[in-house]
Amino acid sequence: ISIIRGLNLRTTVSLESRGIEQESYFPRTYDSKHIDVYNYKTEDIKKYLWETTLTYRKKVRKHSFDAVLGCSFQRNINKAVTLSGKNFMDETLHVIQNAAQWTKIYQSASEYAMNSYFGRANYNFDEKYLISATLRVDGSSRFGSDSRYGFFPSVSLGWRFSAEEFLRGASSWLTEGKLRLSAGQTGNQSVGNYTWLGEYATSSSRYDGEVAVTNTALSNRTLGWETTTQYNAGLDLAFLRGRISLTADAYIKLTDDLLFSSPLPSHTGFGKRSENFGSISNKGIELSLQTINIETANWGWKTNFNISFNRNRIESLSYGEDVIYSTNDVFALARVGEPVGVFYGWRALGVYESDAANVWTDPATGETRKVYKGSTYGDAFGGGDMKWDDINNDGIINDDDRVIIGNPHPDFIGGFGTSLVYKNFTLDAYFSYSWGNDIINAQRLNRNKMTNISNLETDALSRWRKDGDVTDFPKLVAADPMENFRCSTFSIEDGSYIRLKDISLSYSLPENVCKKLKMKQFDISVNASNLLTWTNYSGYDPEVNTSTQTVITGLDNGAFPKSRVYTLGVKLIF
Repeated sequence: ISIIRGLNLRTTVSLESRGIEQESYFPRTYDSKHIDVYNYKTEDIKKYLWETTLTYRKKVRKHSFDAVLGCSFQRNINKAVTLSGKNFMDETLHVIQNAAQWTKIYQSASEYAMNSYFGRANYNFDEKYLISATLRVDGSSRFGSDSRYGFFPSVSLGWRFSAEEFLRGASSWLTEGKLRLSAGQTGNQSVGNYTWLGEYATSSSRYDGEVAVTNTALSNRTLGWETTTQYNAGLDLAFLRGRISLTADAYIKLTDDLLFSSPLPSHTGFGKRSENFGSISNKGIELSLQTINIETANWGWKTNFNISFNRNRIESLSYGEDVIYSTNDVFALARVGEPVGVFYGWRALGVYESDAANVWTDPATGETRKVYKGSTYGDAFGGGDMKWDDINNDGIINDDDRVIIGNPHPDFIGGFGTSLVYKNFTLDAYFSYSWGNDIINAQRLNRNKMTNISNLETDALSRWRKDGDVTDFPKLVAADPMENFRCSTFSIEDGSYIRLKDISLSYSLPENVCKKLKMKQFDISVNASNLLTWTNYSGYDPEVNTSTQTVITGLDNGAFPKSRVYTLGVKLIF
């Protein structure tokens, strides 16, 4: 609706509705126990959005101004029913009533709402000086009434110095030059819909004939927005009529009131509690370069390159103490002054060649004895066992000897690509890379424990077998009673890699030929993805993280590697 010249009112209402139905049947002929299984799930998802904006635009000579005021309301509703059964009387009739035993009957309903108010103003003078300011107020039902609303302002400045009079003489080689500065805040509400209220679950067991309801997660009524404050400085340059383009950005990000699930002592009866947990900082530089190297009637060659450096650091924790996260016997540490989620464990120094090689000297008395596992009442390490770094030099290897043993964050990441054109043929290739990050090969770690029957990797051929063997691979014993394959530097590997992410070759039929064939366009292409990877990592794929915990990254517990994909494409336009 146009109210007056330059002032417009706009209201939009939308509804997105999706229905999902999944059904599967596994016949008994394929099961060793001759049990057939049927699964059925139906899900109903609805998203409502109502947004109203008031927009004003005004231009006077070299001055341009526009502003937006608005509000929005969003509501998401999700309902689902899951049914499972087994041992069907009639294998041709797949309905849950036909199952001899119902193994799962589950119904869920969840919803959340968000209310927002926002405003933005932009000013532009002569396409040289640019100012923008934004203000958002967001309220989420995922947080308690005391912390439901977040306030997120931002401002940015731009200066196109290439348009200044004093640089007119440089226009032959400087095509574009722009300096950017910005500061602002953003919010994160990535938690469960009812986390702040606490969570309950019904038990399959009964108490006095009634369904038992248990408290599975503690409430936290002070749970609120995670807020990131970011400062950014950027430079955009283009030379020689755009043949060379360079973009550089430097940033500082400080994230406060992090949304994390913090582990709790077992005596509380709960494993974790969602809370606003300390703050972290990220500082980095990002560089991007695009070049047009050849541009003739028949030939064309373009290249691009980008690289990013980022360093993160924990600035504060809620209680000021270390927090240790664990999954699958892998430990990650949250400690003030360190990167997020550094690997935490024991430092392996090699393998004892024999029982006699295990000698520890008491620094106070000079007496000698063996190094023991866990306590002085524990078993002594012997020939073939791992030799551990005794950090506190007490002759006992226990939790007090854990140290930071690896960093899952890379020194830098990036990519580079090239595009080569000859007449109607185009060859494109793009490489991605990561350098300096550590990966903990948990699959290798768990295999070597031999708690289950499985194949080992070929490096186990170099294991310790008899007195006098000199090796870094300890002896193999079922269930690993001396914990030689605990979380340690033995399982830490370099995760650096270079990967040929995509490569494609395409051909476009000449325009005059297309006209003769009554076509506007005919293109044919072949493409390959994830074709080659250069890395020293021994696992399936260095670009991996199987952890479901936010703090733990760089964990490989046997993830399926990225598939090579080959594609043949044909595009016809008549």
